[in-house]
Amino acid sequence: MMCRKYCRNLWPRSLQGPCPTPVAGTDVLVIGGAVGDAFGVRAKNSDQQVFADVRSVEKQVCSGKINRINGICPGAYLLLSDCHKARIFQVGSIDSSGVITHPTSGPKPGNKEATWGGAGAPESGRFDTDSEFIRYRTALYYIALNPDGEPALYRKTSGKSAQELAAGVADLQIRYGEGTKVTAVRIWVLLRGSTYKLAVAEPTYPDQDGTRVIATDSQRRLHEAFALTVGLRNRLP
Repeated sequence: MMCRKYCRNLWPRSLQGPCPTPVAGTDVLVIGGAVGDAFGVRAKNSDQQVFADVRSVEKQVCSGKINRINGICPGAYLLLSDCHKARIFQVGSIDSSGVITHPTSGPKPGNKEATWGGAGAPESGRFDTDSEFIRYRTALYYIALNPDGEPALYRKTSGKSAQELAAGVADLQIRYGEGTKVTAVRIWVLLRGSTYKLAVAEPTYPDQDGTRVIATDSQRRLHEAFALTVGLRNRLP
């Protein structure tokens, strides 16, 4: 219960669910992006509805025995884009003809704006048949103790319980390279071996600045640190 309460407070509503508590002092990496195949727009959007080409219908497979259209159930997140602009919203309902609503009420947490688009709307809210939909997902990567009490890398995505990806990941730290804006991200990961007393002396490893530090591990397990710097697309000179 303590873990579930903590996760309700930590994650956004779209990412709530059972999960082990992140280890204190470690960072949480949040990645959002499009997943799966895109599908088209069949008509200009109105102020409260958007209209999708229907490619597939799965009968009564969503919660409440609602049909799943193009792999989408109510509560899913979609990105709508025409390559010049984009909107991310939560699906309120989707019917067999591809009519999708985006209300402030309905599936939690709901949308901030229920009304956008339509003939009289600003260009930022109008999407025509040259637009596409694609599913949008947020994933969190973080360090927590697994059922054996060992640190491990976990992933948590919308609507699902956290999944252990790799045991022995002891630390995760994120740094950002900034000018007038963020241009790069540096990810630093510390791995810890599972076998006791392999090191002949107190093990050391390079910290984020390259300085060698002594591992705080009385069992003399091997430690190794890895760092990766990623330049963000369209942000480097």
